[in-house]
Amino acid sequence: MAKITILEHPNKINKDNSRPIVLRVSYHGKRKYYHTGYKAYPGEFKNSKFVVNNKLILNVELANLEIKANVIAQQLDDAGKLTWEQFNQHLRVETNKTSVWNYFNKTISNLERTDNIGNAGIYKTTRNSLFSFHKDHDLTFMDITVSFLKEYEIFLISNGLTGNVVHLYMRTLRALYNDAIEDDIVPRDLYPFRSPLNPKGYDISKLKNATDKRAIPGYVIKEIMDYTPGNEVEQFARDIFLFSFLSMGINFIDIAYLKYENFREGRIVFTRAKTRHTKTFSFKLNHVSEDILMRNWKGQGLDIKYPVVPSNSFKIPKQDPYYLFPILNDKKYPTAKQKKTRIQTVLKIVNKNLQIIGTELGLRYKLTTYVARHTYATILKDKGIDVNIISQALGHADQQTTQIYLNSFANPIIDKANDTLLHVIISGK
Repeated sequence: MAKITILEHPNKINKDNSRPIVLRVSYHGKRKYYHTGYKAYPGEFKNSKFVVNNKLILNVELANLEIKANVIAQQLDDAGKLTWEQFNQHLRVETNKTSVWNYFNKTISNLERTDNIGNAGIYKTTRNSLFSFHKDHDLTFMDITVSFLKEYEIFLISNGLTGNVVHLYMRTLRALYNDAIEDDIVPRDLYPFRSPLNPKGYDISKLKNATDKRAIPGYVIKEIMDYTPGNEVEQFARDIFLFSFLSMGINFIDIAYLKYENFREGRIVFTRAKTRHTKTFSFKLNHVSEDILMRNWKGQGLDIKYPVVPSNSFKIPKQDPYYLFPILNDKKYPTAKQKKTRIQTVLKIVNKNLQIIGTELGLRYKLTTYVARHTYATILKDKGIDVNIISQALGHADQQTTQIYLNSFANPIIDKANDTLLHVIISGK
């Protein structure tokens, strides 16, 4: 009789240091591993069970899979037909009937378990969209062909979605398919997307629209600095915009997560949430960003004009262990999902008030936090700063060779670029 066990794969480690959760089948002195679609990080899986939050549903699904495998093995053994070929065939029928939906759910569960809430939301939206197109519960990865993807594209566009949104859904589905190949759920030779091995596959690159440029002239930044806010919310919105602009175009989500521990000897050192905290960034504070930090940490003042007198002795009191900006609070928003919702809510308020500021200044374009990031890069580029230095500051590292080159730039080089930026805005030159 076959012996069946749920465990972490003993020999395979994923790039993110997790291990696949597998079904190990031992029969007649041989062992085979069957991927379940789940994975576990160090310390998350013990004695054939997850030992993390939201573990109940995960463990029930794994237990059901183990029971199914044992039932299949027992029935085949009773009939005198238990062979590896027969077991593989029957197990595949049992586990792959709803493989796309199951695999989506397992991927979402893995992302939520590791607090990757943003990506989990994208996978949920893509799954729901695909289900609206194909309401057949028996969808398998083998059903996803080039023709299927073209029909799905037509469905999305006919429902009013833009090219960028369609591109996002297709890119997410492609990532899911790639993971399914790695987990041996679908053969690699069935891959329907364009690749070097499949030049006639479905091409998603044609879907993405060129993004409108969002940079504004330097003199508008000066006008925003000189603008007198009408209330505290406008002041906060202006502070966020200027802090982002003066701090390497830092994203709003990264601003929200800044804590006292990120403040080190006149610098901010942090890891980007978008890179899952794998790359460290560092920038020097100037007198404007220092003033913004102190006002938001202490809630002081409303009508401070820019530029202000540099505060060489600027320090954040060490007794404050919490966030530098009044966005997050671990007691009020303890979970990753609550933090994500809070950040989205505050971001909407900030952008709404930035639009009010833009209207008051007579701007013809929409002012958002993302404009600060684009403007940071554009002004530096216009002043002759090496595009590779700008790329490192923004955290762009899509190509491996570029990343190797960017890593050669030290903090002083980026600091000098940021000093140039402030000089341009203050002096108007």
